[in-house]
Amino acid sequence: MKQILVISDIHGSADNLEAVLGREKYSDVIFCGDGIRDVMESRISPSAGRFFVRGNADRHFFGNIKYELTVGIHGRLFFITHGDEYGVKDGIGSLLLYCRENYIDIAVFGHTHSQMLREESGIIFFNPGSLISGNYGLIKCSGRKYSFVHKKL
Repeated sequence: MKQILVISDIHGSADNLEAVLGREKYSDVIFCGDGIRDVMESRISPSAGRFFVRGNADRHFFGNIKYELTVGIHGRLFFITHGDEYGVKDGIGSLLLYCRENYIDIAVFGHTHSQMLREESGIIFFNPGSLISGNYGLIKCSGRKYSFVHKKL
């Protein structure tokens, strides 16, 4: 079984990030923005897949990290975004439309600082919450079966 660690909205809480990295076993890490410098300087396992996007608080980071990413991970098409450009604080309508138009299986996002797991139109929407508040998520993959877990430090 593969396990994807999902984090977002670190906002300088590198201690929480290191605590999660030490606590969980993971094959991949998805970072949904706001704290890219913390993630880039962390001790993520060198063997882990890394799927990172910038958030609205990362605008001044001078690296080649994109604001959104569409990628196949373990047999599913993921869309990773911070979510601010899709207005997720007001709902997932715009994000849902984008995902439908682009045949996305799983959308992972942050920005709201609130954990969310929802399925709509056959698309899974997963927000790990904010790591600054001790919230994060895990996606467990076994073949084509996925399970989503919200966790707290």
